[in-house]
This record gives sequence, C-alpha cells and structure tokens, in this order.
Amino acid sequence: MTDHPGIKPADSVVSETDRLNLLFSEVYTKDHSIRDRLKSIEVKLNLLIGAIPIITIILLKIVEHLFPGLK
Repeated sequence: MTDHPGIKPADSVVSETDRLNLLFSEVYTKDHSIRDRLKSIEVKLNLLIGAIPIITIILLKIVEHLFPGLK
C-alpha cells in the first residue's frame, strides 16, 4: 500500500480520536469537580442560613440571663 499525501494512516486517526476523548473526559471531569464544589458550598450556606435564627435565639437567651433588667 502506498502513502497518499493528506491521508493519515488508520493508527494515526485512532490516536487522534483517543486524544480527543481523553481531552473531553478531562474537561468533563473538571466541570463535574467544579459543580460538586459549588454544590457543597451551596449546602453549607443553606445550613448556615438555616442556623442563623437558632443562633440568634440562643444569644438572646444568654443576654437575657446575664442582664435580666434589659427586657
């Protein structure tokens, strides 16, 4: 078989495909990693926001106990 200019051998095409697949999988993995981190931050913020009223009530009770005349 003779080589034709501009036509790649089959193994070269496969290696290009493998490189593209690897690149895509790295980008896909990186995207999911960022998405997972953002989801984790969102969950922590939701927990913090949910805890603010509880923390406020506890602090008010402590202040009422320490300074009973402030009511």
